[in-house]
Amino acid sequence: GEYHDGRSGSGGKSGKGATLSKEQQHLEEEERHRAARELARTTLLHALQTERTNVEELESAVSTLQRNNSAIMDVVSSRDSLIEELNDRVAVFEEDKMVLKAALRQLQLEIREE
Repeated sequence: GEYHDGRSGSGGKSGKGATLSKEQQHLEEEERHRAARELARTTLLHALQTERTNVEELESAVSTLQRNNSAIMDVVSSRDSLIEELNDRVAVFEEDKMVLKAALRQLQLEIREE
């Protein structure tokens, strides 16, 4: 009888233990799911913040490039103006050279005639 009672007692406890174990397993599983969701949320927030930082850096780079482009356009415009002015001056010098050559020829003719 004692053997049977001991067994049924322990059997009853193990049955109750198994029920607690299932409840504990369920709670642990819920906790793991909650922890996984929290980790996923934290990871996504971190990724979002990283992307925002990347976008800000790209916007800053674009802004810098636009300013540089404007400055380059100003330099090119200024350079083009200088080239145009130099070409005008060269044209004036060419005209002056032709006039001076004609005057020199005329002078040489006059010298020969004298």
